Amino acid sequence: MHAFIHSPIIRDIFICISLLTRLPVQLDERAYEHRSAAGWAFPLVGVVVGTASALIGMLCMILGFGPNISAGCVVMTSLIITGAMHADGLADCADGFWGGWTIERRLAIMKDSHIGAYGVIALILIIGLQWQIIAALMQAEIAFIALISAAVLSRAPLPLIMVRIPNARGAGLSHQTAMSDQNAAYGALVLAAIVALIMMGIPGAWVIGCAAGLAVAATALARWKIGGHTGDTLGATQMLGETFTLLAALQFLA
Repeated sequence: MHAFIHSPIIRDIFICISLLTRLPVQLDERAYEHRSAAGWAFPLVGVVVGTASALIGMLCMILGFGPNISAGCVVMTSLIITGAMHADGLADCADGFWGGWTIERRLAIMKDSHIGAYGVIALILIIGLQWQIIAALMQAEIAFIALISAAVLSRAPLPLIMVRIPNARGAGLSHQTAMSDQNAAYGALVLAAIVALIMMGIPGAWVIGCAAGLAVAATALARWKIGGHTGDTLGATQMLGETFTLLAALQFLA
């Protein structure tokens, strides 16, 4: 799909889809001139990814595969749609944060395309935990609302992090595509909260609180370890946020 979108709303949504997924959306280069204000649409990318993953899970359950295999297909679908970019960021952060003793060394390790022991361990633990949580959510028959809510809430803080937290490198993809519009960043938070409350109802407020707390903690860790954010820390924040938001949904909704 290649077009110059004249509607600002649709244009912003397509910009965010092109940045956060591997879906075949290609915009005219002029559209990306408006990316600084497109951050409000990050939660809508979560709606797309979460809905697609949840539908695959439902289809697998209908076909009789059971919750464990169906949960694995959900995780796989999400990774395919996003190109595993968030998982890659998690692995890089694990290697860099715990493999280097200085900020400069940590950033160098994170930039290295090779994966180390910390990265492998982090991926196994987080993806395995997601798999088990989603299987439990399917058994509790709340996987659909939980998956969409977690996908939305885990992406909503990213524009605000880009606005309020300095870029640790001053270069790279997150620097080039930085969302600099503060109003749009706060708009993403409001939109995500509305979507989550619609999906989960009043108990969803506890889930939203857990998602917010995780985002704050992950951002504080990034500032401590490397003095700011990078594309990798944003990806790690999303992966961790999604995992523990799913866990919160299992706790408060099941």
